Amino acid sequence: MRPLLFALAVLSLLGCDRRKAPGAEMKKAEDWGSGGAPAAENPHAGMAGEDPHAGMDMNDPHAGVDMNDPHAGVDMSGPGGLPAPDPDRPIDPNKFIRGTIAVGGKAKAPTGGVLFLAVRPADASGNPAGPPLAVELLQPGTFPMPFELTEAQAMIGGTAFSGNVVVTVRWDQDQDVDTKQPGDLSGKVATTIPSEGVKLTLDTVQQ
Repeated sequence: MRPLLFALAVLSLLGCDRRKAPGAEMKKAEDWGSGGAPAAENPHAGMAGEDPHAGMDMNDPHAGVDMNDPHAGVDMSGPGGLPAPDPDRPIDPNKFIRGTIAVGGKAKAPTGGVLFLAVRPADASGNPAGPPLAVELLQPGTFPMPFELTEAQAMIGGTAFSGNVVVTVRWDQDQDVDTKQPGDLSGKVATTIPSEGVKLTLDTVQQ
C-alpha cells in the first residue's frame, strides 16, 4: 500500500466513523441517463462520431503538459492540504516509540486482516487530539508482537515527533479503514516520546 494512500485512509478512519450500509447497491447505469433514457443505449452520445479525437494534437499527445513537472497544477501536499514530509529529511534516532502489541480482555488473538497504528498528540486530559504524527500498517503475527514508530512514519511535514502522545491500534478484519465490523479490535496507550517497552493492548471488541 502506497504511503500517501495509507495516510489518507488512516485520516479517514480517525476523522469519521462511516459504516457500509447493508444491502447498499451501486446505482444502475440507466439511472444516470438524462430524461429517463438508459445511458447505455448510446455511449457515444455527445461525441463527434466523425472525429473522436477532434481538438487533440495527435502529433503531440503531451501538448500543454509540462513534462519537466508532470504534477504541475496538482496538489501534492499531505492530507487535508497539510505539507507532506520531505522524503530526504534526516531521521532523529532518539525519537521513537518501541513496545509490544498484546491481546487482552475478552478479545481473541486476531488472524488475517491488518493492524493500523497511529500516534497523535495528547491533550491536557491525556486523550488523542489533532492529526496523526505518524502511522504504520502491520500484518498480525504472533502475540505479543513488537512494534516501532519513529519519524520515518511521519505523515505531515514540519510536525514535531515529540512530547506526550497517545498510541492507538486497531485490528481491521476487512482491511477497509472506512468501515467497522463486529469483532474488530482496538486499544490505546498514553506515553511520551521517546519511550521503550510500551504495552499496547487490543482489548476493546467492536460490537
